[in-house]
Amino acid sequence: MDELKTLGDLIKTKNDIETQISQIIDRPGLQGHIGEFIAGKIFDLKLHEDATKRGNDGVFRSGPLAGKNVNVKLYGKRDNVLDINLTDPAEYYLVLTGPKSHIGSSRGSTRPLV
Repeated sequence: MDELKTLGDLIKTKNDIETQISQIIDRPGLQGHIGEFIAGKIFDLKLHEDATKRGNDGVFRSGPLAGKNVNVKLYGKRDNVLDINLTDPAEYYLVLTGPKSHIGSSRGSTRPLV
């Protein structure tokens, strides 16, 4: 039972942190939204107001890709897999990823965002 209490306390802390993140990014503090926010700042993207737009998350504002749409992905580990929408593909993909994952069970491992 102590494990459940500890887990509950950690989940509450995680929820509090996600609330703080959502205040910064103006969207729920979820992995996909965090990735879009980071990519938007680094690559000068105009993210869509509606986060449910199919196929892409925004448009490059400047540089050689200005005006082109982009889909942003943030993965905690590099699994050499890319989730794309084949019905409505983006013109470009920005993939932010952590270290290469190891083959085998995920037991005992973590999947940090950065």
